Amino acid sequence: MVYRDYLPHKSAREYQDRKMAKWMGFFLSEHTTTLNTEEGQLSDEVDRMPLNQLIVLLNQCFLNRLNVTLELDNAGFVETKLGIVDHVDQYQIGLKTEQDYIFITLGQILTLTISEED
Repeated sequence: MVYRDYLPHKSAREYQDRKMAKWMGFFLSEHTTTLNTEEGQLSDEVDRMPLNQLIVLLNQCFLNRLNVTLELDNAGFVETKLGIVDHVDQYQIGLKTEQDYIFITLGQILTLTISEED
């Protein structure tokens, strides 16, 4: 339901858009269907680090320029990357490896461990 209490006219405040309700129902049914399929569910075998813990560790690694080892979800396969966190924002991180510089979304990160300094 859309709240329009701020509008000055009663007819505008009480207006119900039927098309919007139909669209919201369609979106909800599609979303529910996707969640109920196997593709929408995470595998039970994958251990994912809690997001709040991941963000704290990423910020510490970024500020202290620490070497990290990341396990990433790469289209269903676990991939390991080693490097220094060089960029952090709310959606992704920048990882500087020996070979290249890559951007990784936070949703791809399964685990993060701080590596020993060389």
